Amino acid sequence: MIQCRLAAARAELELFVGRAEDAVDWARKTIELCLPVRRFKYEIAGRTVLGRGLVESGKAADGVAELKLAVQQADRLGAPPLRWQAQAALARALYATGDDKGAEQAFVVASKVIHDVAAGLSAERSARFLRAEPIRGVLEGLTTANQ
Repeated sequence: MIQCRLAAARAELELFVGRAEDAVDWARKTIELCLPVRRFKYEIAGRTVLGRGLVESGKAADGVAELKLAVQQADRLGAPPLRWQAQAALARALYATGDDKGAEQAFVVASKVIHDVAAGLSAERSARFLRAEPIRGVLEGLTTANQ
């Protein structure tokens, strides 16, 4: 399990520092490590980074396909953080490829997951959760997609 977690973290780090090709390589390695041991959470994380990295590398169609698969897997697993993150990544990829309607739909789903999580929290925790930068980015993305 630790190999899957570390590979996923490395893929995310490579993407964060702007090395999309290295992120793609590490994301693929993450998926390869996760498949035999059935670590679905990290496989989904790997697919999400793989999709984002492919889009950034100019392979938008392949990236969108990976992100759609990540969304399907996250929905099956039912983990809210993976669900909204995969949907948000798909929305951004669709927006980047000119599919504004698809992006809006994905942002709506991500937003709903976020609001469902917030509804299950105390008022104070909900407010703090909704102010978190990654959450605001998704909710603001929904606003941008609607314009």
